[in-house]
Amino acid sequence: MALEKSSLSAGLSERKDPAEFVLARKQWMTSRPPIGDRDLGLWQLDCKEVFEQLPYAEHTRVQRGESSSIMLDVQATLNLPVEDWQYVRADCEKIWSEDLAVGLRALHSCQLQQTTLIFSFVCLNGLGEYLTGQFRAKLIR
Repeated sequence: MALEKSSLSAGLSERKDPAEFVLARKQWMTSRPPIGDRDLGLWQLDCKEVFEQLPYAEHTRVQRGESSSIMLDVQATLNLPVEDWQYVRADCEKIWSEDLAVGLRALHSCQLQQTTLIFSFVCLNGLGEYLTGQFRAKLIR
């Protein structure tokens, strides 16, 4: 994993409602430095590999975001009906907590905006550096 494991972590990522998530992310971003470019590149590769494993995901793309609040932008099309968005949220939480943010202090939030699921995440590594990102998935069935 690109980020070093942290003793700050209590285990799994903590789910926040969208408003609480934005405030917590802002607090971390104003009080800590971002991860470096090399680590961000490794995270980009890790995210692509892990999110591509979703059996219903098509056309997964991971790119660097355009702001510090979204350093990684993961996009996919999901061959699922909108009504199944809660199952996708559960899968995203599992991927984030058990594959990507293991041992890191991490937060996430998930919401549905019309037919697009937005799973936002932030974590801190052992050096106190932050990583932010989001998984945006269009549900098409």
